[in-house]
Amino acid sequence: MRNIERGGRYWTLTILRNGKDEDLGGLEDSEFRFGRFNFELSDSETDATRIPSGLVTAIGATGIKEEALETGFIVEMRDRKQEDPRWVEFASTATVSDAFPWGRSRTLYSCGEGSTLEFIKIHSCSSRPADLPGRIWVRACELPAPVVLWAMDNGVYDADKSRQMKLDHWFDFSGETPVPETPVPSGDEVIPMPGPNGRSYKFLG
Repeated sequence: MRNIERGGRYWTLTILRNGKDEDLGGLEDSEFRFGRFNFELSDSETDATRIPSGLVTAIGATGIKEEALETGFIVEMRDRKQEDPRWVEFASTATVSDAFPWGRSRTLYSCGEGSTLEFIKIHSCSSRPADLPGRIWVRACELPAPVVLWAMDNGVYDADKSRQMKLDHWFDFSGETPVPETPVPSGDEVIPMPGPNGRSYKFLG
C-alpha cells in the first residue's frame, strides 16, 4: 500500500487462486486465498473462500476473468473518484459487527449493478485505524510476475495430492451428466475487504 496525498488514499489486497479447489466453475464458485501481506496466507489453506459479487464485477470491468481463474488478481482501492471506467464505484449502505479476520465491524458497499463488497476497518498496534470512506473505487489487475512466482514456490497453486483422475477427464460420455468432484461452496462467507491503513505496505515486503 502507498498513500497518495493529492489523489487520496490507495491500498491493495492480493487474491490468489487456490490450487486445491478442483471446481471448474465460474468466478462465483471458485476458491481463493487472500492477504495484504504474503505471510497472511502462507499457511492458510483452510481459509480459502469465494470472492464477493463486487469483485466479480470489478474483474468484468477490467476483462481479466481467465487470468483471475488461473492465478488470481490484485485489488486496487482508492477513496477518490476515478475517471477510468475500469474503476468501479462502491457506496456504503450499512454497518454491522463481528467481522473476520481484521476487525470487529464491517461496512457493506454496493455499486450500481447491485453487487456488493464488505469492508473492514483496519485495527493496527502501530497506527490509528483509518475511518472507512463513504465511497470506494475498486479495480482488479493481473498479478505481477514476482507474486505468481512466489505463489508457485509456496505451493499456493498445487493441486491436492490425493486427487484421483476419472474417466471423464479423458472421454466424453455424451448424454450423461458428470458428477462434480468437489461440491460448490454452500456458505455465505466471502472474502472481506480491508479498509485503508495508516502505514505503507507491500505484499512481498
